[in-house]
Amino acid sequence: MTVELYKAANAQTSLICEAMLDQIGSDGQVYNKIGLVLVLRDNANKALKTLRYYMDIPAAKVLCHDLWESKLSGEYKEFKKVGGSKERAFQISPSEGGGYRVSIMNSSDGGERDRLYFQLSQSEARQLAITVLDHLKVYELAKAISAILGKE
Repeated sequence: MTVELYKAANAQTSLICEAMLDQIGSDGQVYNKIGLVLVLRDNANKALKTLRYYMDIPAAKVLCHDLWESKLSGEYKEFKKVGGSKERAFQISPSEGGGYRVSIMNSSDGGERDRLYFQLSQSEARQLAITVLDHLKVYELAKAISAILGKE
């Protein structure tokens, strides 16, 4: 099940953070990811372009911890290859005016690259971070309780 954890928007772009925990893929495997979505919208609020990046849980925890503690001093980058030549990239870096610049890049099998950016204030970054960290703690606690109760 996908749960929307956080959403921020400006005049043109929305940033959405989703918890995708215990997702069963088409290959039958269980996946646990934090999904980041950037949506470019027109003046009528219609989505023009949507780009996604999926972070592994350990990486998401470290990044969110650093954002929460305001200790992300340099840029954080991740890159993933999906299938043959489809690629996804994520970057977050401190911006000059304060806060952080979030970037997601998706490329198609034909090599065409799409990029979107979103400016997060320091406060928004901390809100995103604590929401993700709290959700993961609750998820892990629920899994532990379920495992204990399942053994009785």
